[in-house]
Amino acid sequence: MSREGKAFRSRLYEIDPRRGVARLKNRVCPKCGRVMALHRSPAPRWHCGYCSYTEVARL
Repeated sequence: MSREGKAFRSRLYEIDPRRGVARLKNRVCPKCGRVMALHRSPAPRWHCGYCSYTEVARL
């Protein structure tokens, strides 16, 4: 698998070195608890690839 296909942890988390805290950038699915993806086109929406839960985003 190519490196472009995988999401590295540095892209998924925001790290605050002063406080020593890592925070997830994306939302968590309310149904299954996995990380959701933000799709901007054709309409902005949050989508869970595991359980197919979708929310319309208000950007």
